[in-house]
Amino acid sequence: MFKHLNEKKLQVNRIRIHKHFFISLLLHSIVQIIWDLEYLKDVLNNQNSYMSRNHHGCILFALLLHYTRLTNYFWMFNESFYLFMLLFAVFKDQSSLKMYFIFGWGVPFIICSIYAILSAIYADHGCWLTSGKWVDQIIILPNVIILFLNLLFLIVIIRLLYKALKSSKRNEIDQYKKSFKATIILVPLFGLHYLFSPVLLCESTFTGRAYNLFNKITENLQGFFVSLLFCFFNNEVKQLLKKSVKSRLKTISLRDLTITFTRNEYSLPSTESNIDFTSRNNSIQKESLLMKN
Repeated sequence: MFKHLNEKKLQVNRIRIHKHFFISLLLHSIVQIIWDLEYLKDVLNNQNSYMSRNHHGCILFALLLHYTRLTNYFWMFNESFYLFMLLFAVFKDQSSLKMYFIFGWGVPFIICSIYAILSAIYADHGCWLTSGKWVDQIIILPNVIILFLNLLFLIVIIRLLYKALKSSKRNEIDQYKKSFKATIILVPLFGLHYLFSPVLLCESTFTGRAYNLFNKITENLQGFFVSLLFCFFNNEVKQLLKKSVKSRLKTISLRDLTITFTRNEYSLPSTESNIDFTSRNNSIQKESLLMKN
């Protein structure tokens, strides 16, 4: 799939932003899976766990978890902001994405660095996952702000779409259908389902574990739905995949035809020579028998 996403036809800014968002989701999912398999299992099985000892490896991994989670939110903002600006025709699709890359990957790194420094001073316990102190707000507030900005962008975009549909000759039911469809598509892209789960809670209580489980499920489903809607169901990607499959099938059929032709071409003479040799051998044997008689 990544091979096809590098096709020249897909080298537009919209697709580039999608790719970076996919990478962000993939990185966070990988880090989250490793965290769940290793560190949380360690907490449940050992009293003197990495988390209780505030192990340096655990701290680094927790920071990586915070960073990848932040990049998810910041790339969600990039998606919504880019679409918002395109609809208002402020810039063309081929404008520079340098600021988007800095915002999507660089700003979360700065936030995590500030969080690490302050956590080392004021909340140096529990692997810095959740301290329950004001330090946590450094990584929570940016996510909450981005979610509400994305919600505003969604309202403006849907309102603009509804006006455009209303000015066309569509009936009212079609207008609502189109607006609803656009809303459903944009919700996972803008990450608005995170409005119900913007923070992580402590795992020591049942409520915290249930809440964090719901949070993880929605995070993973976001990557699934975004990849379906904006990659696998994308018309441009589907056309390239169809073209690639047709080309591959054509190559395979030509190769099979060539092999078949080659086998037929070279197997017939050898068969004929074997027949001639056998018949000649039989005639010699008959002649020898006659001479003996």
